[in-house]
Amino acid sequence: MVQFILIKDRKGTRASNLITDRRNILPNSKRSQAWSFDVIVAVLIFIIGIIILYLYAINYADQSNKKLNDLLYQANTASEIILKDDEIGIASNGEINQTKLENFYNFNYQSKKSQLGIKDNFYFSFSGMSIEGSPVEYIGEKDTGNDLVQVTRFAIYENKPVKFYVYVWR
Repeated sequence: MVQFILIKDRKGTRASNLITDRRNILPNSKRSQAWSFDVIVAVLIFIIGIIILYLYAINYADQSNKKLNDLLYQANTASEIILKDDEIGIASNGEINQTKLENFYNFNYQSKKSQLGIKDNFYFSFSGMSIEGSPVEYIGEKDTGNDLVQVTRFAIYENKPVKFYVYVWR
């Protein structure tokens, strides 16, 4: 759009032929208002993003704690059942019974899990463990899963105190 604007300078008033666009037509106050509105929108978007990130972090931590508590519960329950003097357990009169240990070792892994009430994978170990005269490192299914929980108990094996470790993992 062609527009004539009177411009005053030192020599007087003269007419200029200027080509202007909308930015030149708006007064400075209107440009400032538009700029501040952009800043307000940007700050609001940033604050909403921070709030969403914060809520996600809180829920993620709660979910991790729930997963950890679930694994700990399973490991504690399994260690108690394994060291009991009943049919499933490997102890007799407060000591680990070699015959029961060998029976537990030869039992089906999935059946062991269901009898112990464990939905995740597990294994246990203690020092000096042997099955039919051969040393065994662990009983169960050993793996290096992302989530692993260890519970330690004390037991007696071959008239010696041993640390009995139960691991539950996903």
